[in-house]
Amino acid sequence: MQRRSDYESKIAHPGPGAPLDIRFLDEERTREAERRCKIIEDLEAGGRFDGATVRAAADEFGASKSQFNRYRRKYRELKTLTCLLPQGSNGGRGAVRLHPEVEALIVEVREEFDRDKPNAPDNHAFAEIRRRARARNLPEPAHNTLRSRFIGVPIRQRKERKYGKKIAREHHNALVGATPKTDFPLQRIQIDHTLVDVVCTGVHDRSHIGRPWITVALDEHTRAVLAFVLSWEYPNAATVALLITRIMTPKEEWLKRLGSSASWPMHGKPEAIYVDNANEFSSEAVIFGCREWQIPKPETRPPGMPHFGGMIERFIGTAMGEMKLLKGSTAHARGFGKERTRNPNETAEMSLPELELWMIEAICEQYHRKKHSGNDGQRPDYAWARGIYGTERRPGRGEPEKIADKLKLFLDFAPIEYRTVQRYGVLWDVPYWGDVLQPYLDAGDKRRFVIRRNPYDLTRAWFRRPEDGLYYELRTNEITTENVALWEWQQERRKRRAAGDSTDVASIDASVQRQRDLEKDARNKTAAHRRRLNAERRAKGAEVTREILGDVTSRPHAPAPPAKPYNRDIFFMVDDETLI
Repeated sequence: MQRRSDYESKIAHPGPGAPLDIRFLDEERTREAERRCKIIEDLEAGGRFDGATVRAAADEFGASKSQFNRYRRKYRELKTLTCLLPQGSNGGRGAVRLHPEVEALIVEVREEFDRDKPNAPDNHAFAEIRRRARARNLPEPAHNTLRSRFIGVPIRQRKERKYGKKIAREHHNALVGATPKTDFPLQRIQIDHTLVDVVCTGVHDRSHIGRPWITVALDEHTRAVLAFVLSWEYPNAATVALLITRIMTPKEEWLKRLGSSASWPMHGKPEAIYVDNANEFSSEAVIFGCREWQIPKPETRPPGMPHFGGMIERFIGTAMGEMKLLKGSTAHARGFGKERTRNPNETAEMSLPELELWMIEAICEQYHRKKHSGNDGQRPDYAWARGIYGTERRPGRGEPEKIADKLKLFLDFAPIEYRTVQRYGVLWDVPYWGDVLQPYLDAGDKRRFVIRRNPYDLTRAWFRRPEDGLYYELRTNEITTENVALWEWQQERRKRRAAGDSTDVASIDASVQRQRDLEKDARNKTAAHRRRLNAERRAKGAEVTREILGDVTSRPHAPAPPAKPYNRDIFFMVDDETLI
């Protein structure tokens, strides 16, 4: 940091070797120059220049003997007070002594690499500087010179040019403000999502599919993980609906279905939800569900201040770090280049349900059982129990309220679609039908009704009847397998389409050209036929005229009617000015 500030000061100001001006000296330096002048004049006036006398004068002067003699010679030559003061270094280590064009070339290449090649090492920029210097017949700067020039630029300035103002601001701005503290569990929770750093396989064919998304909810007061959702598709309202359902209801049924024996008692209705500025947290479905269940609208963190959601960010970072130990993990932050890393698609082993079980073990049996430094050293599971049931010194908030209708809870947060009732039912990717739709079909009702669906089970949807506000199940006959997820159905449809016969584009183009030739030929024949019909009609008309009137060409023409005289009253005189 000291070298950087020194370099910036040398660039911004003249070097310290610039001549001094008596007009700009302060009173203290002026007195020092006068004192030194008197010492030299007294020595010269005494006439004694032996070693002891000169050394005593040098000590009084404040310099070594050789330096004192240099000051004496300079004073005899210039006879000025300023020549007796320290001038500073006029060169030496750290000074800017390159040719101005070389300095400009260094800045040009550095800014170009920061803007267009942000991930390139500085050595590549150094090589480009030397190449351009040779092309312009300029002296090549040394490696240490180039390194000092690059180090001399503030890191924030280079990062802003490389990655933008947002990244520079997040890395270098002071952390002003923080998330408000909470006093008990479920007072406020944080929700966030990220792309998992592990490639997963299919359940049946075990071939790699890709990296799933994970959405996590964390309780601020206890640092306990309330729930998570793994999905192939980008997080949306359906992901949030399933996550909130797992947050507000006990998880025994879910854990039993996955085959896990872990204990996960954290659940309940949150009093506030803290999220980032993603669109899925402000969707119509989420707002409707929060209003229905009397939960405040999710709060968003201030723009450009991710540290307000630092708790959930830190947990996600910790979880992704643990996943680096799995086969099929991505190469980010492994400590060596990707060229030495095997393709994660080749090493992927875990399917999505297996990764889900792995996450449950990591959360319930490891994370919840470790002391948390941000929670006064408490274990999250113990902190949850103390906050719910209380301690000897502080009462707890009590057991969370039980949710009677788990399906309604999910559907109130599930994605909303508006569809009309047709003869085949309602269409949402596939047609759905139920007897509840028949009265609206009989009445010819063309209103758009609310339809909700669980994307993890595409075989059914729910119709919200406007008369009572209740949901009625609709089924589809196009999907016979139970619990088919939306992304599985879409992936299978893409595979079927990709495996279909290829389109013969050349034959189609040739056929289209033949069709156009036929159209042109037919158009020409029709025009010729119409011209022939018009000629026949004109000949027939002339024949009828001759039959009735005889040969009209031999008759004299009737005289033309006389022309009417001009009405002179309409004419009047105009002068040239009027015309202008």
